[in-house]
Amino acid sequence: MGKEIVFKKNRWFIWAIVIIVIVGVSLIANIYITGIIIEAETSDISISVHAIRKGSINIKSTPWGAAIFLDDEDTGRITNDTIRMKEGKYTVRLKLEGYKDYIEGIEVIRTKTVPISADLEKGEGETIGTSKNEIVD
Repeated sequence: MGKEIVFKKNRWFIWAIVIIVIVGVSLIANIYITGIIIEAETSDISISVHAIRKGSINIKSTPWGAAIFLDDEDTGRITNDTIRMKEGKYTVRLKLEGYKDYIEGIEVIRTKTVPISADLEKGEGETIGTSKNEIVD
């Protein structure tokens, strides 16, 4: 009988832990989805929240399947693809064997999609691109 009373008294504690875990997982998922960074400074006991400023690039090429490089780093992705990234200025390079590299400077803007549509030319060397597509919300 004594053990049963202890269990009943501690039942609220178990439910409180379950609720804290559920709320914590929901908060982490929301932070990941919305792109928010939370910084905590233990010395001042202050918390600041900064939204990660992300936009995206929608990169298409004809023919498709070109390797996508951002600032000369291979992304490991190929066209046709959309990449989410922090806002800022980047150089996009598309590489496909038997075709000239396609190079274009872009500016990623928060919550916007920058479209790139490249017609790859056969041969060697580089082609400087100037997509005239409008930025999409």
